[in-house]
Amino acid sequence: MFTVYFRNSTTTPSQPGLRTLVDAALRDCGATWTGEEAELRMADGSLLYLFGEDQEDGMLLEYPVLTETVADMIYAIADRTSAFVIDDPFKPSAIQTEHSVGEARAADMSIGGFTKVDGPAAVYAWLSDIPDNVAVRDTPSSSAPAAPKPKSAFEDQTFLGKLADAIFGKKI
Repeated sequence: MFTVYFRNSTTTPSQPGLRTLVDAALRDCGATWTGEEAELRMADGSLLYLFGEDQEDGMLLEYPVLTETVADMIYAIADRTSAFVIDDPFKPSAIQTEHSVGEARAADMSIGGFTKVDGPAAVYAWLSDIPDNVAVRDTPSSSAPAAPKPKSAFEDQTFLGKLADAIFGKKI
């Protein structure tokens, strides 16, 4: 799974308004909740996982393959919520939609700059520059053997340790 993080800006509304905007973005993209925890089914049948949409500080979106549908979803959420999209919480690079006027919150000052994007195609291009995404952006052919299911970020203990270090500034 590949992950992007949505970090709320200074103009992102608090709850319940934020959840309302996220739900509107999901409808715009034809996504529906499946009933499984955090699982979304896109109009093309692909599954994505959105965590934290009911939280105040941000969300994360996991996806198995980078597609135009994924880029559409990321853009729609970021545009509706005025959130920043971050590719890596430890060495962040960020984008923000052209309509967003919010600034980074104090907790996110490590973003250190961002690129404005003007649509889903620009999001796709930005994500395509991430080496891990390039390797899997196109669906493998049906003759290729199935790869083992990658671990979710929450199943990876190394990730959780690094995340705790980044949040709390020390090893727990």
